Amino acid sequence: TGVPVTDPAQASSSTLLPAAGPKGFGLGLMVELLAGVLTGAGMSSSVGSLYKDFDRKADNGHFFLVIDIARFMPADMWQERAEWLVHEIL
Repeated sequence: TGVPVTDPAQASSSTLLPAAGPKGFGLGLMVELLAGVLTGAGMSSSVGSLYKDFDRKADNGHFFLVIDIARFMPADMWQERAEWLVHEIL
């Protein structure tokens, strides 16, 4: 119903909504595509729970991406820009 759950006993029967609206849904879908669809692991409700359903495997998928920064810009420039962004956020 869109109402925050404040009772810990009700938390396990509640639904976790995507963060950040449509953008959060898009990011979650991207993770699902890369870590579930691409890896052949479980997807959506077919992934086993960490907290119940111990009689079946969780079927979690993992995806790792490595980016060669030097293909985009010099590494020291990236470091400088990243530090600027961190200071901007803080």
